[in-house]
Amino acid sequence: MLDPTGPFRLPILFGGLSALLHFAGPIAGTPMTYLLGGLIYAVLIYGLALNWRWLAYIAFLIFGVGISGAISHLGAPGIADWWVYATTAANALAFLSLFAALWSSRPAPEV
Repeated sequence: MLDPTGPFRLPILFGGLSALLHFAGPIAGTPMTYLLGGLIYAVLIYGLALNWRWLAYIAFLIFGVGISGAISHLGAPGIADWWVYATTAANALAFLSLFAALWSSRPAPEV
């Protein structure tokens, strides 16, 4: 069941923002392949809303790669700088909030 109020609520918010920015990327001058990135992020957000902790570790790595990927487009001809800054910020906030959610004290398993 979807639980956007669980421990991954902030990564869902910031990751969703990053997915929306990727979907809007072609408007800002990015290649159409960014739609694939937005789709990948949307699938990750759906898994986080289902509280799939194993997927959160994968999403953590993907958002980390997304930060460097967004930074690599800084100053690229034809790509709006506002989009690069916004995407980098959304990816960084999703990355940091996933770090906080994954490595905070998690409840002990019930015996």
